[in-house]
Amino acid sequence: MIALTHDPADPLSAESVYALNLTVVDPRDAQAVASAITARHPGLLVESTRAATERGRGPFVVLDRFHRAISIVTVAGSTAFLLALMVMRAEERREIIGILRLMGIPSRSILIEVLFEGLLIAIGGAIFGVVVAVSAQDLVNRFFQWRYDTTLVFVRVTGTIVWQSVAFAVPLGVVAGLAASWTLLRRDVVSLIRR
Repeated sequence: MIALTHDPADPLSAESVYALNLTVVDPRDAQAVASAITARHPGLLVESTRAATERGRGPFVVLDRFHRAISIVTVAGSTAFLLALMVMRAEERREIIGILRLMGIPSRSILIEVLFEGLLIAIGGAIFGVVVAVSAQDLVNRFFQWRYDTTLVFVRVTGTIVWQSVAFAVPLGVVAGLAASWTLLRRDVVSLIRR
């Protein structure tokens, strides 16, 4: 390993190791292993990457913050796109809503129907998104492992990620549907059925 990273311009690089990563079988033993190594080599800095990450100093903290920022921008953009689609869908149904209101169906009943329809669409969209993500993760991992000749896992869809996605998608879909339909239900009936 040292020979692979040896820098001919630095004579000490062939005799120095700057970092060494260990994986312990039981993560609960990480502190005991770190203490044992530090006791034998007092000048050596030994730290668990998990503990460093929890304190906001680990090697993956910047990457985690980057992913969080990307997800916030993605959710905000997709919410605006979803709201625009729901407004267009509601405008297409303007005459139907006008006719239903002329027939005497109260706005509240129409709003409940829109809420139920939005809930079904949001759940269907969330399930579709999860299926696409789970199906694509193996393909993405294989491609990038082949491309970079590594065994690293680039994408992992966990249960926590699935539940967070569903927890965001379903309420946003329902709220977008309600917001789009609420503007129609507040209009005068005559303006809804006018051609």
